[in-house]
Amino acid sequence: MSQLRLRELVTEIQYRVNLLVDARELMDGLLDAMLAVTSGLELEATLRRVVLAAIKLTDAGYGAIGVFKASGGLAEFVQEGATGSVPVGHGLLSLLLDASQPVRLQDLSKHPAAAAFPGGHQPMGSFIGVPVRVRDRVFGNLYLTDKAGGRTFSDDDGEVLQALAAVAGIAIENVRLNEESRRRLQWRAAADEIRSELLAGADADDVLRLIAERACQLVGADYAFLALPTDPETPADEVTELVITMAARFDEGTVVGRTIPIKGSTCGEAFRTRMPCRASALYYDLSSEVGVKLGPVLALPLRTAGSVSGVLAVLRKLGGENFEAEQVPFVASFTDQAALALQVAREQRQRYELGLLADRERIARDLHDRVIQRLFTIGLSLQATRHRSRSPETQRRLGDGIEDLQGVISDIRTTIFDLHGDHDGTSRLRKRLHEAIAELTADAGLRSVVRLSGPLGVVPAGLADQVEAVMREAISNVLRHARAKMLTVTVTMDDDVSVEVTDDGIGIGGSPEGSGLRNLAERAVEHDGTLTLSPRPGGGTRVFWSVPLP
Repeated sequence: MSQLRLRELVTEIQYRVNLLVDARELMDGLLDAMLAVTSGLELEATLRRVVLAAIKLTDAGYGAIGVFKASGGLAEFVQEGATGSVPVGHGLLSLLLDASQPVRLQDLSKHPAAAAFPGGHQPMGSFIGVPVRVRDRVFGNLYLTDKAGGRTFSDDDGEVLQALAAVAGIAIENVRLNEESRRRLQWRAAADEIRSELLAGADADDVLRLIAERACQLVGADYAFLALPTDPETPADEVTELVITMAARFDEGTVVGRTIPIKGSTCGEAFRTRMPCRASALYYDLSSEVGVKLGPVLALPLRTAGSVSGVLAVLRKLGGENFEAEQVPFVASFTDQAALALQVAREQRQRYELGLLADRERIARDLHDRVIQRLFTIGLSLQATRHRSRSPETQRRLGDGIEDLQGVISDIRTTIFDLHGDHDGTSRLRKRLHEAIAELTADAGLRSVVRLSGPLGVVPAGLADQVEAVMREAISNVLRHARAKMLTVTVTMDDDVSVEVTDDGIGIGGSPEGSGLRNLAERAVEHDGTLTLSPRPGGGTRVFWSVPLP
């Protein structure tokens, strides 16, 4: 009897030792699994480590983990041990969300909620599952099926799975925080790029196109466009429609220039409320107009302090996934920074232009108050000297000097008028005329004299084009028909704008209708002006074209 008892005691001790060894091995395996799970910052790789560790520690045949989107549905799903359709989170899996303890089933197929389990899976028996959570936030589900040997999952398996789910929740949160930080850096880099381009003096249209392209890249959109008010000076609450001024990844010829009403459109809603607008499709669909099928849209107002200057819309193709709510703060911050950078650049440009105008005013004032007055004084002195001189030759030379001085004064006055005028490309009529004359007479072999007087800088752009065209036509006629050696061009700005072209050639001769002057007459009539053709004393022709200022 004593020997039997001793044998039973040894067996009991061996059993308990085995339990301790198994527990130690399980703890070592769990610690190794936890270290493996927390060793990476890639979401899919982290999820796969969780599933593989759970399968190994519980002797399961199949394991899976799913991570939810903030808007619902699965953002990521990783499975090991079998293949099949991705579950949608209904039925049995939905029971795990509120479970405080592991859900264990002896036979998965017999549970009523298992009817919603996706098809395509191999037959599954035992089941255990837990929610993946951190504090009160549920990230997803972790579940296993088919324990080896047809056994059911034990309480120890449940504790292991809960421990893994807790570690997985922290690892997933870390991964998401890392991804969020990386996205934030990407958006910040894009905003810095926009500011750098503006500070470097890039063209505004190029910067707007860059804004649309960067937004398209960072949110994974297929298309993007910028829509601005048709009149930038109109108060925001009075704007009735927007016009697409820039597009990315569209055929710009079919998109730019399209108008979008404020009422009944996604972009109009974002503009009116000054808040981002996310939708599965445009309220006011542009698909038929732009030639592509458009789907989900994210419309973001370009906001600055107290105002909104336009809307940036990023879109996906029809059938694409909706934009996630997590993306909105990043792209909204980017568009706000871009709008602020554009406003600052615009204000800097305006200050530069005001400074330039102030410098032009100062130069014009100095020319008028100092230079011209001194030239007048010199002219009066020369005039008095001329009257006192008894030599005809001296009087003649002084007279020529006085006339030259009057010409210089006239040129300075013209320069003053130009300085007071606009300084953009359309007003530089003087430069355009000189360039045109140089171009036409470069190889003509004749001597030319050019006289430009008056405030040509204030001639309206449309009329400036007419003046240049008339002068070109008149000079071309001289070069083709006159056989002249001398050409004189005079353009004067007073109450009227006049162009006079004279030559010392053979004259018009015959009927002028066929000489190419018909266009000059039509241009004069179009602007309520006149055209005069007359012979020049001593030979040649005088063409005089004059129209009133509008």
